[in-house]
Amino acid sequence: MNYKQLLDKVLNQLFLDYKNNWFYDEKNQTIIRWLNYEFKNNNFFYTPDLDNKFRYPPFALMWVSYSRKYTNINKYDNKIKSTWIFLYNIFKKSENKNNIWAYWYWPLIYSLVTIYSFSKNENFLLKAKDLIDYYIEKNNFSHNEDWLFLLALSEYYLIKKDKIILNKIKDWLEKLISNQNNKGLFILNNSTTKRHQNQMYTIWGIANAIKVTGKKEFLKNIEKNIKYTIKNRLLKNWALIWEDVNYIEKTKFKLISIIKWLKRRPHWEFLFECHQTFFINSIYFYYQAWWKKNYNKEINKAFNWLTKNNILNTNLIELSSINLPIRFMTIDWNINYKWQNFKWTYEIWSYIMTLTNIIKKDFNN
Repeated sequence: MNYKQLLDKVLNQLFLDYKNNWFYDEKNQTIIRWLNYEFKNNNFFYTPDLDNKFRYPPFALMWVSYSRKYTNINKYDNKIKSTWIFLYNIFKKSENKNNIWAYWYWPLIYSLVTIYSFSKNENFLLKAKDLIDYYIEKNNFSHNEDWLFLLALSEYYLIKKDKIILNKIKDWLEKLISNQNNKGLFILNNSTTKRHQNQMYTIWGIANAIKVTGKKEFLKNIEKNIKYTIKNRLLKNWALIWEDVNYIEKTKFKLISIIKWLKRRPHWEFLFECHQTFFINSIYFYYQAWWKKNYNKEINKAFNWLTKNNILNTNLIELSSINLPIRFMTIDWNINYKWQNFKWTYEIWSYIMTLTNIIKKDFNN
């Protein structure tokens, strides 16, 4: 499989104008939030969502910058910088600051540090430090996604070698590890803490923190979580479920559905392509911290679900017609469920990250 070709196609998809079913707003010079779609006559029909809520574009910016750093694909440099300027200017407006999600801070910090790595413009690091200070002051680190801050902070430390920053990373790493339960899940104060994406986010932060602190004793905590995921959240064809839910929780959902006449399916009946790439990227970060156990087979199988080994027995990237995997299917292979018919930039970044990681290191051995 030509991963470099897949990466080139998805980057092109991300940075062409949304009027052609792509993800870039030429007028505002930024990545948009998503495309809505309809699935009719076995074809997808896309329309752009131009809502000004920019929760997810910072994610896309982060991993596009990461990909630029490691692949040297530089033809999108101007659009990477223009997207950063657009998003940073929104952040800087004082009336917006306190309402911005954690999903903004650490991706913008990581983007700034990564853009510095290929631009060598010190201004990016100065702005990154401003965001770091603000985030530390305002955040209580109670949500799984908050701990992705360790990911960004570790990258900043690798460049600046700030001992105060290093000590904070060590303290927060130990605090986070203390939240792991006997099963291997990292349980924090958010209602979705047990879900797959939250567990994978946490691994990313831990792994990057291990890399800069040298605390190899915490590798076993990552391995425990990966082991739980493989045992409890992977189907026979290596699709990853959103969450393994016990009988009591399933029964409770059914009763509530009957009482409230809910027609929506429960979240554990959906299979999302981004969950495959979250898992692959978690293993990559584990490898990057220190390669102790080999999960190459798991990586290959998780990716192959996107290309052939799924219940549809088809290439989900080709099926979408936009060089990206289709967003989801249900466990009984329905790909046209009206409450899920959109393609987030939130999902694209993880796919970009996976392709970049595979290109960086051959996982096929």
